[in-house]
Amino acid sequence: MALSKIQTGLVDTNAIGATELNLADNFAFTGDVTGAGTWVHIKTLSGTNVSSLDFLHGSNDVVFDDTYDVYEFIIHHAFNQGGGYSLHATPAQTSSTFSDSNTETTRSRTIFENGTASFNTGNNTNQGIMRTYLNLGTGAGNPIGGRVQVRMPWDTSYKTLCMYDNSGRDNSNYYREIGCGNLTTVGRTYGVRFRAESGNTTAKISLYGISYS
Repeated sequence: MALSKIQTGLVDTNAIGATELNLADNFAFTGDVTGAGTWVHIKTLSGTNVSSLDFLHGSNDVVFDDTYDVYEFIIHHAFNQGGGYSLHATPAQTSSTFSDSNTETTRSRTIFENGTASFNTGNNTNQGIMRTYLNLGTGAGNPIGGRVQVRMPWDTSYKTLCMYDNSGRDNSNYYREIGCGNLTTVGRTYGVRFRAESGNTTAKISLYGISYS
């Protein structure tokens, strides 16, 4: 029953403290609406025919430190306008420099090519923490999409580790691939650069973070 409907004399108002009557204060929410275990959007970058999309801690509102335990990049779409090359993820091994040195990656793919399905594996060193197996398509009609997850890049006691999961097509093939990559030495990672192996790329990529405590 609403308080406005209670008849005078039926309730002893002296027995009801001010705290109980102040419902707004009693039920005001003061917590963190995101909380632990929730992915938080950090930054989305888009580029048309650009040399790279760079996510660097402290630059352009990008966070890539111990604010979150795990970071994940969502590749909405990416294609290579210059002629179809692989997509690479290059780590920033200093606060200002991206470098493929001291990196390794391995991946596997399932591909449907010219009416035939097949499965292949491969690996590379010094080509980033991700290198897509197949070349990017050359237009909006044949892009790649996927995600790249990076674990605790701020922890200087460990090698930075990542895993990735991509799908898409080049000019004639459909494929799905999974892979993992890492730095070969321990140390802090400050961000990730996405670029085509050769030429420019058109892409939209978002960065998210999640904390478990």
